[in-house]
Amino acid sequence: MTTAPVAAPPLVESDLDAGDGVRLGLSSWSRGRAAAVIVAPGFFRSRHSPMLVRAALHLAARHDVYCFDFRGHGTSSGRYTFGRHETRDLRAVLDHVHGRGHARVAVVGFSMGGTVAVRTLGAMRRAGTDPRVAALVTVSSPTEVFRLRPGLPPRGLLGASFRGEGHRVPRLDSSALFRARLGTLDEVAWISPTPYLVLHHERDWLVPAAMGEALHRAAREPRHLHLFRCGERLHADALVRAIPDQLFAVLDPFLDENLTS
Repeated sequence: MTTAPVAAPPLVESDLDAGDGVRLGLSSWSRGRAAAVIVAPGFFRSRHSPMLVRAALHLAARHDVYCFDFRGHGTSSGRYTFGRHETRDLRAVLDHVHGRGHARVAVVGFSMGGTVAVRTLGAMRRAGTDPRVAALVTVSSPTEVFRLRPGLPPRGLLGASFRGEGHRVPRLDSSALFRARLGTLDEVAWISPTPYLVLHHERDWLVPAAMGEALHRAAREPRHLHLFRCGERLHADALVRAIPDQLFAVLDPFLDENLTS
């Protein structure tokens, strides 16, 4: 006897204030459950990006899920600052989700979304504020943007990405990239005692796996690292497309353990 798949909760679209006049687009799939997962997209991705929606729908079978657009992306206003002001965005979403009464909240950040999450949670705890996050997952996240030396992307990836996004090109504050290093290694140790899972593909074409390994080394316990291995050169949400079974076989138990304990 097979078990029918759990239908996704209804999608609700809304927006919220980041605290500095920027309005953030927000999607939620909610049944009023105790546990919630916030999905933080990477650079150039919006909450409507196909693979992020696919990941959100998968997670929504177990938890309430919230996915948002960082400033300058999708329907959010403002300009993207490569990590300088995006911490405001995640803090605003955290406040919103906690305000919905969830007992336990996790954050799953893809690429730069994970970098922002590390900086946000680390800075909050360094300042003596409990971020009230039960688990953090970063997927293919860089330690420092300015150190990236991307390889050639897989053939057809860029064209498919532009066609598949279905939203406008991000609006950027390019000068912000050069004003500070905006790194994560000084912040990641402050995430503890929040359980932290680092996910990376060993042949990531954009963010080298060495950056994921560096995040894991610099973090304190409880910390976990998983490197995926397959023939493709996969970055961030491409894992959802190419190896979903492998990805969720690692991600689901980690979230279940920390959101239900």
